[in-house]
Amino acid sequence: MKFRFFILVLLIAGRIGAQDRVRDSLLNLLPQQEGPERLSTLIGIADRLLYQSPDEAIRYADEAYNLARELKAVTLRFRALKIRAYGNKYAGKITQSISDMQEGLDFYTRIRDTLLMTDALSDLGHLYLSQAIFDKALENFQQAYSIHQQKKDGRGMANSLNSIGTMHWRSGNFDEALNFYQQAYQLFDSIGLPEETAQTTSYMGEIYFLKNDQDKALEFFNRAIRLNQTTNQPVFRAQNLINIGKVYLNQEQPGRAINYFKQALKIQQKHGDREGYAQSHYHLGLALLQQEKLVEALEHFNISLSSSRRIRNNDIQIKALEQSARIYYQLEQYKVAGDLLFRARSLSDSIFNLQQTKLREELKTRYETEKYMLENRNLKLSNQNNETIIGQQRTMLLLTLVLSVMAVITVLLLMQRRRSADRILTIEMEQKLLRSQMNPHFVYNSLTLIQSSVLKKTPKEAVNLISSMASLMRLILDNSSHEFIAFEKEIQTLRYYLELQQQRFAGQFDYNIEIDSDLEEREFYIPPMLAQPFIENAIEHGFAGVDYTGSITIRYKTTADEHISCEIEDNGIGYSRGLQKEKDPQHRSYGIEITRQRIGILQKRYNMQAALDITDLQPRGTLVRIDIPTKTTFDYE
Repeated sequence: MKFRFFILVLLIAGRIGAQDRVRDSLLNLLPQQEGPERLSTLIGIADRLLYQSPDEAIRYADEAYNLARELKAVTLRFRALKIRAYGNKYAGKITQSISDMQEGLDFYTRIRDTLLMTDALSDLGHLYLSQAIFDKALENFQQAYSIHQQKKDGRGMANSLNSIGTMHWRSGNFDEALNFYQQAYQLFDSIGLPEETAQTTSYMGEIYFLKNDQDKALEFFNRAIRLNQTTNQPVFRAQNLINIGKVYLNQEQPGRAINYFKQALKIQQKHGDREGYAQSHYHLGLALLQQEKLVEALEHFNISLSSSRRIRNNDIQIKALEQSARIYYQLEQYKVAGDLLFRARSLSDSIFNLQQTKLREELKTRYETEKYMLENRNLKLSNQNNETIIGQQRTMLLLTLVLSVMAVITVLLLMQRRRSADRILTIEMEQKLLRSQMNPHFVYNSLTLIQSSVLKKTPKEAVNLISSMASLMRLILDNSSHEFIAFEKEIQTLRYYLELQQQRFAGQFDYNIEIDSDLEEREFYIPPMLAQPFIENAIEHGFAGVDYTGSITIRYKTTADEHISCEIEDNGIGYSRGLQKEKDPQHRSYGIEITRQRIGILQKRYNMQAALDITDLQPRGTLVRIDIPTKTTFDYE
């Protein structure tokens, strides 16, 4: 086995080395060449660099494109353009790749090359699909399908139907996806393409699995494996074995599931499928966990974690960490379980940040793409005017039409930009809320308290602190993504927060939460953590330097006009006096300013009554009153 692997490595290395030698020889020829010869060499170099170094490929393809324009070599110009488009795609420059693909499509449309047109339309569709721009993706896939249909190209039609099915899958329309996959399957099967037929069958199995129709899913996965026997696709077979195992796992038949996962693992080890290898070990761990074989399951989760870390598959890493933590918790190794959960949460938070960045990039890509389409359309209209001037009346009519279209598109773009700006503002406010609630000082001091408990050899106290801290962090992370949460969840979050602060400032203050009896019987939703900044100010600043035990009372009650009021009363030094003593007043009022902004946004967006009032009490203390807007249904935004 080792000898065969060594020979395979030598063969691959030999091919790569041969490609490198061809590229180097072309690079040596380049300085001596001019005109058409240099153009051909530039295209050859760009083509060979496409996968190894996309940025270099883009540079040579761009030079070839400009040279071909000078030489009026139309065919080679668009060959260079296509290489540049794929280079931009592999380099992650999706907007520029879409621009290049669109320019190529326009040219192929003018020369009526239907083969290149359908390729460009399909590539454009998948680029839009990668950015979750589903309407544009569907438009391009449908155009490609129409051309294939006119040419009576069954294979092309089936590929387009598959692409449309994938688009519906990605957008969550499972029934529509099944419809298009079924049409693609029938076409592939009728023209005798077993490889494509098997792949489409597997897609349908995955859709049924997502629809929780396990019997149908099993039927299609088994059918895909039977079709796969006529083709040489071991990695595809392994994936279907995993899928079958997952079905049996859902049906609580871990023994049968383990058999399929082990079959898949053998194939993946033989063919170097690292992602599949990580998946198989993870699912073996789940099956063994179902059999309550904790130690064996833990071994497989550890292998899955190590493998997924090497290939940077964060999703498998998070799931393996969470399952490992669950086992350590059952084994009563709470510290290890806590560490694993913390790693999983940290990795999950980094993915959340990446998703937010991707969302902003998608909005930017859509805006820039539509801007390019508008500019391109205007350029076409301008060229047509220059070529087909037939009179003043027609020119004026066309100009009026263009201006009208531009005005409509501009208004639509401005409206879309306004909506995007509102969404981004909301995201920023949520981030400010999260930072104000879980500020670094609070997290650092709480972790220091936990560390102190461990050093004092009080593990039970440390475990309780870790559990309280984890519960509070999970609640705040969940709450900060919603504008409204259940009232009971808000009270639970405040209790966790106050209990942790009491442990941190031992003996320095007491608290009490009073709720009107009629509120406890009602089901309603309020904005999360409106009271927290004022409670924090009382603890951190109101009780600073006092020689008596502080007291905080939080009251929730119904006002005369049936609204909800929250009062936070403390016996500290007072709000105004605290501001005078504070070296940096902006630091003290940061959370309060965020709360004012949140109340303003809620009033504007939902036309709700909301107010904030801060009063100094005599002889000491502060009373904060917040009129809170409420909802009777949960807000998923």
